[in-house]
Amino acid sequence: VITIRKKNRINRLVEHKQKLLDEKTRELARTNEELKAMNQGKNKLLSIMTHDIKQPFNQTLGALEIMKIQNKDPELELLLDEVRQSVENDRKTVENLLVWSKSQFAKILAHPTKVKPCEIARDLKKELKQSLQEKNLKLEVRMDEEACVVADPNHLEIILRNLLTNAIKFSHSGGTLDLSCENLDGEIEIGENIGASLVRF
Repeated sequence: VITIRKKNRINRLVEHKQKLLDEKTRELARTNEELKAMNQGKNKLLSIMTHDIKQPFNQTLGALEIMKIQNKDPELELLLDEVRQSVENDRKTVENLLVWSKSQFAKILAHPTKVKPCEIARDLKKELKQSLQEKNLKLEVRMDEEACVVADPNHLEIILRNLLTNAIKFSHSGGTLDLSCENLDGEIEIGENIGASLVRF
């Protein structure tokens, strides 16, 4: 038989546990609000950075376009085209980094779809033309035209861009880079000749 004294002790214990639980609940709520505020701050900071970082690129490209229109010297025109392409490449690299950063902060979901790696690789080869010329490197894209992978196109472009820029950076002048993909046991493996395989799909 539970005595009144035992009942009171149990009640006090329950009340104490309930108070602790309520305190932890309020603490979790405060932490959750702080995390929300931090995420909002990160998103705001990223938006400001995106605007501020893109602005110089846009201004530079605009100035180059005006110079090209006003220019009458063929040699200078070729130089302006090379500078414009270099600025475009840098802008796209920064934009890809911003997309990746935003995905980390805002947890943007990937949108996988059927992608042909060869098409992305060809576009990157054009974009990285200036970097390849500066290192006197040749890039060979050896990919099946019909090979497809299921991936987010933006994320795949970021991965391939990082692979190629690193390959250019750490390759000796006068060499050749081979970017290829092959079918291995029903999976597509993408890689380049100076490093390990990049990724499988």
